[in-house]
This record gives sequence, structure tokens and C-alpha cells, in this order.
Amino acid sequence: MPMPEPGAAWPPPRWAPYYAAMRVDDAWYSGDRKRLASVYSGDRPAARRRLWGRKSFEHRPDRRDNRLHIPLAGDIATTSADLLFADMPTITIEDTATQARLDQLLDEGRAHATFLGAAEQAAALSGVFLRVTWDRDLVDRPLLTVCQADSAIPEFRFGMLRAVTFWRELDGSTKSVIWRHFERHEPGRIVHQLYRGTRDNVGRVTPLPEHPDTAELVGSLDTEGDSIATGIRELTAAYVPNMLPNRMHRSSPVGRSDFAAPIYDLFDGLDETWTS
Repeated sequence: MPMPEPGAAWPPPRWAPYYAAMRVDDAWYSGDRKRLASVYSGDRPAARRRLWGRKSFEHRPDRRDNRLHIPLAGDIATTSADLLFADMPTITIEDTATQARLDQLLDEGRAHATFLGAAEQAAALSGVFLRVTWDRDLVDRPLLTVCQADSAIPEFRFGMLRAVTFWRELDGSTKSVIWRHFERHEPGRIVHQLYRGTRDNVGRVTPLPEHPDTAELVGSLDTEGDSIATGIRELTAAYVPNMLPNRMHRSSPVGRSDFAAPIYDLFDGLDETWTS
């Protein structure tokens, strides 16, 4: 899909189920008891049956919450990443000068640490995006960055990524007004747009200078006003699925988490036993 249509529902209906699943994965990965209680709160009977969804444990000044949590999910993700990237991968190119420059970029960019962190997050949240970007005011070299799967709207063709739109909520958002920055990567260019909306509606397109977090992008845009030409045919972003297939969405190229059902039941059972 291109940039979101003004006034469209948020999150995009097609990706809402993926985001909802990642929210559960994120709660277990974080090991945060408040996140677990939040993600399982609600009126769904299945959630209320879980230790972290029981209303009898809701916070009251006269009652101490004595539930205990075993942070096994985070240990699983860390172990998965360590198995993949205990050592830095060897990346070779035939041209000697190009190899020397690549080695310098990988070393200065702390690529090994980036790969290790990305692999851990992919294990937890089903996959991860790697993005190449730049900021000459910060450093005079390309930057390899990690983008989260629950902050991306990917577009696939025959299982291959052909474009992706990253999004983030900006500072200054309130309960009634949500500022979102969208950054779309497609072959040959990167498009930036700013939206002013609500929690469940993307809202309207707003000029980039209207928010301080996006105002600095204006000087780097092309004459079209909202995009930057990359000068290459390839995408400046890539998707790395954790494992395939995704058992809940069998035809999808989106990966599955190491915690995918029925592992949640085991996590919950461990916390139930430890608490008792």
C-alpha cells in the first residue's frame, strides 16, 4: 500500500492482527509485570483465565499483588540471537579496495552488535527490519539501523519485500491528538509524510515543518516536496523473518515468534506455579 489515505482507520485493518500478536510477544519479552497485566486485561474470558488477566489481582491500595514472573521469554530470545551471531559473520568482496572500505564501515558501525540485537528482537517479535540511512551532521558514513516489525507496514510480492513504510508516534502527542511520522522506502526513493490524527484514525496529512521532529527533514527533500532520491534501484530496507511459516497466517511471508502459541500457555503455567 502507498502512504495511508487521510482519515483511514488506524492501525491498518490488514495489519492489526499482526500488531496485536506482537503486543503479546512484546509483553512476555519485556518481562514487565505491568505490561503482562495490561495485555491480558479486558473482558475476554480466555484472557481472564490467565494469571496475568485475573481481575482478582487488580491493584488495590489494601492488597499487595503477589504474582511472580519468570523471565524465560527474554532468555529464549537472547539464546536464539547468541546461537546465530556468537561470532561476527564473514562478509567478503573480491575487490580489495571495496573490501577494506566495507570492513571499516562494519567496524565503525558496530555491525556485530547491531546484528546481535536485531536477532534477539526478531526472535521475540517474529521478524525485524534492517534499514540503511544517513545523517551527515552526525557522521560521514551510512548508518545501519534496526526498525521494529510492529512499527512497519511492509508490502510483499512473491514473498519478497518490494516496499515498506515505517511509522512512529512523535513527542507532543496526547490522548486526543496523535502525531505520526511515516517514512516509506521504495526502489529509488524515500518518502516522508506527517499526519495529525487520533488513536484510531490516521487523520490528515500535515506539512513536515509543523512538528519539530520532522521539520529538519525539509532541507534534504527533492523538488517534489516529500521524497529523497537514493540514486540506487535497490530498497534501502530489508525484512528478516525469524522463522517460517507463520502458523497463524500460513500464506504470509511474515515470520513467527519463538513464543508463538502454544508457548504462551507454558509461560503462563510457569508463572502460575512460581506464584503458588
